[in-house]
Amino acid sequence: MQDLIAGVKHFTDWKKMAIVTDQKAVEKFTDAFSYISPGEAKGYELRELQDAIDWLSIKK
Repeated sequence: MQDLIAGVKHFTDWKKMAIVTDQKAVEKFTDAFSYISPGEAKGYELRELQDAIDWLSIKK
């Protein structure tokens, strides 16, 4: 619940979000959420943790 509150409170401050999960539905929701969020959002599987970290590290 605290994560949700923090996310809503700072919604417009997000630049990039990488969600690493073992839940396929959460990963797909994150990818879909990227179309309405002010920043970029991308879902990753647990085995892709390093890919998520690398993606977050890329500055545009």
